[in-house]
Amino acid sequence: MTKESKHTHGFQTPEHYFDELNRELVIQSKLSELPQRTGYTVPEDYFSGLESKIVGALQNEKEQVSVLPLFRKRNLYYLSGIAASLIIGFSILNTVQDSPVIDTADASYYIENGGLNLNTFDLAQLLTDEDISEIVDQSDFFSEESLDTYLLEHFDESILLQEE
Repeated sequence: MTKESKHTHGFQTPEHYFDELNRELVIQSKLSELPQRTGYTVPEDYFSGLESKIVGALQNEKEQVSVLPLFRKRNLYYLSGIAASLIIGFSILNTVQDSPVIDTADASYYIENGGLNLNTFDLAQLLTDEDISEIVDQSDFFSEESLDTYLLEHFDESILLQEE
């Protein structure tokens, strides 16, 4: 006899039904050991008037709340005045410095010995019209004799003859 023919009652169990049965029984037994009530109760009609109580409390709170400014205007004016005076004081202290005094003779010696590389074009840009007129007026220091001797010694007549 086969197993199928011996018990024919028409009921079948799902696959892997008994694999998880032991675990499920342990869980159910542990749940039954837990108390059914927590011990805490809520008074009757507690939630029916809760919303109106909260709204009323919020409206009362809005009326009573006063906002304190973080900085008062008077203190802000004092702080900005102090900050401005410190900035001005530091800027004045940093700009006042003893500059070295350079003698005119030292400057002219420096320029004559090649310490300052300026050509005539650079000098002309640095001079104003008044400075140039003073230089022209000071040209009276040269006598005609000294100019003649200079031109005779340094003048090349071939330059005049080669002009076109």
